Amino acid sequence: MSLKTKNKNRKGQLTIDLLLAFLYLIVLVDALLIINNNYIKNQNEVLIRLQERRVAYIIAEMLNASNILSDGSTEIKFSVPGIRHVNKTMPMPCNISIGNNYIEVSTDVNGQTIAERIEIIKPTNVAITGSKCNSEFTIRYT
Repeated sequence: MSLKTKNKNRKGQLTIDLLLAFLYLIVLVDALLIINNNYIKNQNEVLIRLQERRVAYIIAEMLNASNILSDGSTEIKFSVPGIRHVNKTMPMPCNISIGNNYIEVSTDVNGQTIAERIEIIKPTNVAITGSKCNSEFTIRYT
């Protein structure tokens, strides 16, 4: 082989090596972006679930405290905090459902419902008004 043929083969090999390295870099960056997006999505869901659980426990504590204080005419008003999404300043809308043995807080995020439920023992002869986060609740005993 002549010297010119060897140089052309080296240039061709170098070009293929550069293309493969560039392709590998693109695949690596895409994989890292996918992992990062899933991590942020998972962290956001964990944050929302923790806030929902906190709201449910606040309501449960107020029910227990009001049951201790009740004298037949007790009325307790309190504010329930809102649930915030990562990187958002405004609270998200959420629904609060109170059954005889549970409190459930649920939020819709991008078409997916995220809900947390805690078990309680609901006192008898109690009326609770309010069903949304970031609003005022009233507990009234009769």
